[in-house]
Amino acid sequence: MSVSSSGLDFEDAIFDGQDGHIESTTAKIEDEHIALAVTLLIQSVGDSSSSRLVDDTEHVQSSDSSSILGSLTLRVVEASLTSRVDTAHRDVIHDAQLNFYGTRLATCSSDRLIKVFDVKPNGQTFPLAELVGHNGPVWQLSWAHPKYEGLLASGSYDKKVIIWQESNGRWQKSYEHTGHEASVNAVAFAPPEYGLILAAASADSNISFLQFNPATTQWVATKIIKAHEQGVNAISWAPYSPSNDGVVKRRVVTGGNDKLVKIWREDENGWTCEKTLNAHGDFVRDVAWRPVVHHNQHIIASCGQDRNAILWKCNDINKGEWVPKLLEKDEGALWHVSWSQCGTILSVSGEDNKIVLWKENLQNQWQKIENEESN
Repeated sequence: MSVSSSGLDFEDAIFDGQDGHIESTTAKIEDEHIALAVTLLIQSVGDSSSSRLVDDTEHVQSSDSSSILGSLTLRVVEASLTSRVDTAHRDVIHDAQLNFYGTRLATCSSDRLIKVFDVKPNGQTFPLAELVGHNGPVWQLSWAHPKYEGLLASGSYDKKVIIWQESNGRWQKSYEHTGHEASVNAVAFAPPEYGLILAAASADSNISFLQFNPATTQWVATKIIKAHEQGVNAISWAPYSPSNDGVVKRRVVTGGNDKLVKIWREDENGWTCEKTLNAHGDFVRDVAWRPVVHHNQHIIASCGQDRNAILWKCNDINKGEWVPKLLEKDEGALWHVSWSQCGTILSVSGEDNKIVLWKENLQNQWQKIENEESN
C-alpha cells in the first residue's frame, strides 16, 4: 500500500466467496480524496494510524500521513471502476466507516471534523453533513446497527465521546460523554442483539460503556477502572452467542500499553476481567474478536508494537482456555487487525503501510494470500 496525503484510493480486491465480501489489498491516500470502487459498498474497519493511540494527553503530535487507514474491509456488490470522493478535510484522515447498508460514509480527521457522505449504488458520493463538536483530532468512528436509526459515535483526543443522530436528513448531537480524563482512542457499538450499547477505550486506562435505556430515553454510563495500566488502545465486542442454557453473557476484548490482552465479561455484579492473555512483548495496538463462532470456537486477533500478530483460540468460551498462535512477525510494528464479515479472512497492517491478508482453509489453517493475488 502506498500513501501520500489524506484521501484514499481502493484498488484490486480479494473476494471472500462464502459471504460475498472482499477486503481491500491496495490503498492510496492522495489529495484529500477518498477513492471508492464504483459499485462497491465499502465498510472500513478502523485504522492503522498510530496517531490515535495517545499515551500522554499533554502532548500530541501530527501523525505521519503514511500511517493513515492502513486496512479496510469492503462489502462488494460488483467490482469495476473507481470513483473519487473529495472529503475536503484539511488534515490527516484517521478513520472512514460505512454504515450497515453501505449508504452512508463517515470520515474523521485531525481537523476536528466528521463528514458524512451519501453513497449511491453506482459509487457516486454526495456530501451530506459536517459534524462539529470535538476540540481535538477525532480518532475513530462507529456506526450503530440500522435498527437504531442512524446513530454514529466518535472518539477524540479531546477526551469526549459524542453520539450523533440523523433525523429527517439533519444531524445533531444525541449524547456527549465527558467521563474520561484522557484521549478516547477507540469506540465500538455492540452487536444489536446485546442492545444499544457503546464501548469506549481511553488513554486514562479506563473503559466506558454507554447503554441506552428506552424507558427513560437516557444514556446510562458504567465504567471499568484501570482496565490497563498506561492506557487502553483498542476494544472489540464478542459476537452474540447464547450458551446451551440460553444465557447470553456480553464480553469484550481489549488491548493496552501494559502489553496485555484482556477479556471482560458482564454479570450481575458488573464487568469483571475473565481472562488475561500475555504473549506480546510490547504495547498491544489492536484487537479484533472474530465476528462469527465456528463449531463453538472463538478466535481473537491481536497485534502490537512487538511486530507480532497473534491468534487466540478458545474451543469452550465458558472454560476460558485460550491458546495463542503466532500468525506472523513483521519487520515493523503492527497497528491494525480486522476480520471479514464471515470471519474467514483476516487483514493485518502496520507501519510499513502494507496490508497482508490471511485466509482460513478447509483444514482450519491460516494461509497468507500471495502477493500476485493481493497486489
